[in-house]
Amino acid sequence: MNIDPSKLSVSGVSSGAGMATQFHFAHSSKLLDAGLFAGSPYMCGYAGALAGISCATKPELVNVPWLITQANSLDAAGIIDSTANLRVSKVYIFHGSKETTVLPESGKNTMTMYEHYGAKIKTEFGVVAEHCQPTDNYGGECGTISPKTGFLNNCGYNGAFEALNYIHGGELIRPTSSTKAVGDLRLFDQSEFFNNKPKLASMDESGFVYIPTACKNGTQCALHVAFHGCTQNRETYADMYPMKGGYLEVAELNNIIILFPQIAKTASNPHACWDYWYVFSTNYIFLTFPCIKRFAK
Repeated sequence: MNIDPSKLSVSGVSSGAGMATQFHFAHSSKLLDAGLFAGSPYMCGYAGALAGISCATKPELVNVPWLITQANSLDAAGIIDSTANLRVSKVYIFHGSKETTVLPESGKNTMTMYEHYGAKIKTEFGVVAEHCQPTDNYGGECGTISPKTGFLNNCGYNGAFEALNYIHGGELIRPTSSTKAVGDLRLFDQSEFFNNKPKLASMDESGFVYIPTACKNGTQCALHVAFHGCTQNRETYADMYPMKGGYLEVAELNNIIILFPQIAKTASNPHACWDYWYVFSTNYIFLTFPCIKRFAK
């Protein structure tokens, strides 16, 4: 694919938002912008799964200044990219006002941490949404938890568009009810990034990638990575998150290739969550970059 290396970005929902934040801080020289739905601040799961849960359920106890000192220490040690890069980042933060899984104050903690580094932030805290990826045309009732629709809620609010539009400078074409994603949604091999044993890292053998029509034909395109939330993985909901989450139509109209990496359920990760709380490896702090590099070549 003909990828513009200056247009790499990430987003995620729930644990996927936690992973997107980790990824953004770790690789801020390459991934310039981020969209975060119902997430937690960087390093908030530093002490393990219980810390990650505490970040979500007791955000008033989170010591954001301490998290900032930890990020600064990792920066000084050269373990992550310089936090100075965040000054030119655009960060979109969504948190539903009826959220009961990752309480709304967590979104404000994320905002506070990014504000410290001078990021350009847009927030949406006023939608009466439960824990979900908000859409404008699919899913359960906005203010409910909706496992039957893969935790996608019809809020009359296209979260994927709002995040991507902000990331790309506010000039994207907005999908309408008649917009069709007529590009290719394909599977790609994830196992090559995990020594052909992806399950050991709780990764699926395959992930999804959406390639818009113009990108297939050689047009230079942006690249965006969307991390699903817990249980939204392919194994549980097939292609519901990429197909119904709102990303594909935006991508088709605006020449953005979308990667949807996929987690697999394991005994130690039964809900297929992204590991931003140190279950499998300390690499959650300074995530490696091979998958993105491959698609950006």
